Amino acid sequence: MAVSASPAMAQEQPTPPVVEEPTEVERPEPLISAVASCAEKVASLDVYVLDSREDPYSITLQGVGFNFNKSQPTVYLPDKDQHHTLFANLAPGQYTVRAGGHQPSDDVDVIVKECAEADPAKGELSIEVECKAGWGIVTFVITSPATGKTMQYTLSTSEYPGAKYETLTLPDGMFLRITENGFEDGKYFATLSGPTLKEPITEKFTVACAADNAPKLSAFANCDGKDDITSPAPLYVDVTNPNRATIDYTIKVGGAERVLKVGGGANGFVEMDTLPAGVHRVTVSGSDGTVTKTEVAVDDCSGVKVDEDGLQVQTRCVDGKSDVTFRFFDIGGDYPVKRSFGVDGTDLFDSTIEFDAEGPYLWSRHTGELADGEYTARLVGAGLNTVEKFAVKCADQPTTTAPSTTGPVPSTTPAPQAGTAPAVDDTLPVTGAAVGTMVALGLAALGLGGFLVITARRKRTSK
Repeated sequence: MAVSASPAMAQEQPTPPVVEEPTEVERPEPLISAVASCAEKVASLDVYVLDSREDPYSITLQGVGFNFNKSQPTVYLPDKDQHHTLFANLAPGQYTVRAGGHQPSDDVDVIVKECAEADPAKGELSIEVECKAGWGIVTFVITSPATGKTMQYTLSTSEYPGAKYETLTLPDGMFLRITENGFEDGKYFATLSGPTLKEPITEKFTVACAADNAPKLSAFANCDGKDDITSPAPLYVDVTNPNRATIDYTIKVGGAERVLKVGGGANGFVEMDTLPAGVHRVTVSGSDGTVTKTEVAVDDCSGVKVDEDGLQVQTRCVDGKSDVTFRFFDIGGDYPVKRSFGVDGTDLFDSTIEFDAEGPYLWSRHTGELADGEYTARLVGAGLNTVEKFAVKCADQPTTTAPSTTGPVPSTTPAPQAGTAPAVDDTLPVTGAAVGTMVALGLAALGLGGFLVITARRKRTSK
C-alpha cells in the first residue's frame, strides 16, 4: 500500500521560541535593610523591605551553622513606603535573611554579636564590604565606646545625598550593624556625626564585585583503600563563581582537563580522571582571566591515624591564600552514623558527615575561603560534641608554605555530599528603578536602655 501527501496539505510547524538563559545576575530584588543591635544575652533584628507594594512579604530568618528557622510576614507602612518586621529574642550568631527572591544575590547575611565584642581599635564607625553574586553587601557598624556616656550619632552616605541614619541615646558599649544589599560597583563614603563627637568621622569604601573575582574552590578525593596504594582514586572539583556574569572555567589536574560553565553566584561540580596516590595541583582558569590553584592529596586509607574526637583541622598557605583541610574520622556507632559539621560565623562549610560502614576517615579541603583570623569548627551528633579552634595567617606569606602543625600532612576528602556549596538559582528581572524610603526604628524594647531612630532614603544606581 502506497501513502502519499499533497504539498497543499502540509502545515508548517511553528518554531519553538528560543529561551536564553540570563548571562548576568540581576540586581537584588527586593532591596533589604537589616539592623541588628549587639546582644547581652538576646537581641532583636529589624528587617526593612524597600518596596511600595501593599502585599506583605514573608521574611525567613535562618541560622547559619545552627538550628534556627523562623518566617513571619511584614507590615506595610504606607507613610514610609516600606515594609517592616521584627525578629526578637535572637541569640548571638550569624543569620540569613530571605525575602522570597530567587537570585543568588538576594539573600542577606547578618551577624548578631555580643556587646563585649566591640573593638575600640575600629572607632565609632567601621564599614564591611562583601560580594554576593557580583553585587555589594555593605555593613555599617556604629559603636558607642564604653566611656559611661550616652552618645548621639547621625550616619550619612554618599550613595544618596539625602541618606541619613540618626541614632539617639545609644548607650556606652552598645553597637549596631546596619546591613544593606544591592550596591553597584563604585567608590563611596560614609560620615558619622553628632553632638557628642568632636568632629565628624568619614570612612571611604569601595565596592568592586561585578567581575574579576577569583572563584572559590573545593577539591575532593576518596582515600585509596585498595591493596595497591598506587591505584587511582576519583577526584571531584567544586567551583563557586562569585561574579555577576557566567564564566567558563577550565580545570586541569595532571593531564586531565575539563571545562565547566558556572552562572553568576552559582557553583558547578565536575568529576575528573582518577589519580594515583600523592599530592596533585589543581589549576582553574576562568574565561575572565582569573587563575586559581589548590592542591589535593590521595592517601592510603589503612595508614591513617584515627583521631578519637572525630575531627582534625589542618591549615596552611598556598600562594598567599588559606588552604584548610577538615578531616572527619569514623569512631564507631550504629551505621549509618550522621554528624553535623560547621565553622562558627559562616555557612560555607555546613555539611552532614555520614559513615555508612566502618572506614578510617573522610575529608574536605578549601582554598581561599577563609581570611586571616581565628575560627572555631564544630562536629556534633552521634555521641560527639567536638570543638577545634584554628587560625589562618596567610596575608604575609605570598608563596606556598609547609603545612601547619594542626594536623598531619596527608589528607583525603569525602564524597561531594560532605561539603559542597549549595546550588542557587538566578532568575528575576532587574528593576532598574530608584528606590526611596524612610525608616523608623525603636529599640527601647530591646532592654538595652536605648532608643534608636533611623531615617533613610536609598537608591541603588550604577556609578
